[in-house]
Order: sequence, then structure tokens, then C-alpha cells
Amino acid sequence: MKSLNIRTLSDIEYTEKADGSGTISIGPKNVLSAWGNGMNWWPGVKVNPSLDYIPEVRKVYNKIIELQREK
Repeated sequence: MKSLNIRTLSDIEYTEKADGSGTISIGPKNVLSAWGNGMNWWPGVKVNPSLDYIPEVRKVYNKIIELQREK
């Protein structure tokens, strides 16, 4: 488990399933992840932090963005 400062997170994206659940990915995409149908299993390839299996992922994503904009 690792804590990240919500105000300094960059490159935040989310993927949403039909039921509204999904994953929030944090950090720049690894080119190997996009190439070859997800190469995260490959030895030495770093995996970016993500929040998985989130119900109502869009609400959580929007809340993160809202908190980042607060001063």
C-alpha cells in the first residue's frame, strides 16, 4: 500500500465499464503497456499506480480532479 499526494498526481485517466465501475490510472502511460496488449507482466516493466474495481468510477475521478483544483 502506498499513499500519494492527491494534489501532485499527474496524468490521471479512468476506464469505465457498462455498470459504472472501473479503474483510475495514475501517471504517464508506459509504451509497452499499450503495445502488445498490455505488457505489464514483462520482467522489468514498471506498472503505474492504479485504483481498481471502483464502483461509480466517474464520481471518484471527478472528486480527485475537484480536490486538485482547490487551493
